[in-house]
Amino acid sequence: MTTPLVFDASFEGAPGLPQAFGDGITRVTAANPSPLTFRGTNSYIVESQGQAAIIDPGPIDAAHEAALADALGRNRLAAILVTHTHKDHAPLAARLSQRFGAPVIGCAPHRLARPYRPGDPDVDAISDLNYAPERILADGDRVDVGEAVLTALETPGHTDNHLAFRLDTPRGPAIFTGDVVMAWSTTVVIPPEGSMAAYFSSIERLKAENALVFHPGHGAPVRDPAGYLDGLRAHRQAREASALAALRAQDGPARLQDLLATVYPGLDPKLLIAAGHSLLAHLEHLEEQGLARRIAQDASALWTAGASPP
Repeated sequence: MTTPLVFDASFEGAPGLPQAFGDGITRVTAANPSPLTFRGTNSYIVESQGQAAIIDPGPIDAAHEAALADALGRNRLAAILVTHTHKDHAPLAARLSQRFGAPVIGCAPHRLARPYRPGDPDVDAISDLNYAPERILADGDRVDVGEAVLTALETPGHTDNHLAFRLDTPRGPAIFTGDVVMAWSTTVVIPPEGSMAAYFSSIERLKAENALVFHPGHGAPVRDPAGYLDGLRAHRQAREASALAALRAQDGPARLQDLLATVYPGLDPKLLIAAGHSLLAHLEHLEEQGLARRIAQDASALWTAGASPP
């Protein structure tokens, strides 16, 4: 039986105030709240034996930079890790690297899951195109911080270059999930940077880790990772089934905007653009399965149920 998906809108602490979770993990949240970032971007400090790593330093913001520097205390910053290149996660990495002499390590520079098509959202505009890591990590690569070991997990979907980081603790694995899993909301998937097929695969990738806790890029810790992942998968599958049903119910081809109200009923208007992005990702996933067809490759593309003719 699938665990019902329940979002957690609770959040302890405030921007700039360190929140300790044990196992050498401290969270510092940036003051950039929005409908898509919740209370703000979570940066994490992992410390061990006088050394520390920062995961997702966040946006360029003097107050957030100062808060991270204060939270480091006497620890030597050994590495700056980045899960993905969105502007609310990556840009401060370069400044911290210059300030502390620590290497930027993590995901590859911004890239697309597929080429641009007419009418696609400009995902370049939401990405840090100046991000230049000293070392790009692949799945299974490790970063040593004192006695702590952070292992890279390739988790594309939200973005094509997305990584998560596993920290093995005495109590079990803790995973820093970036934006592939968030406690307060589902993850937006924006083609051509994101891919729904890859997102589903990343859910299974994370499920196999048998984590004790997820520390997400936005929101509170996820204390039941396995159950929550089951709920996320079921939620996305139901949304995709709704999209297919809406296509089949149309009297002829439909534009994406024609399907939004049916697939996302009662949605907060502030989230309609993000929902449209994820709906496009679902339609493309249906197309990959031969269940939907895009008619014409222009800004007014129409969608219909069924595979493209041979």
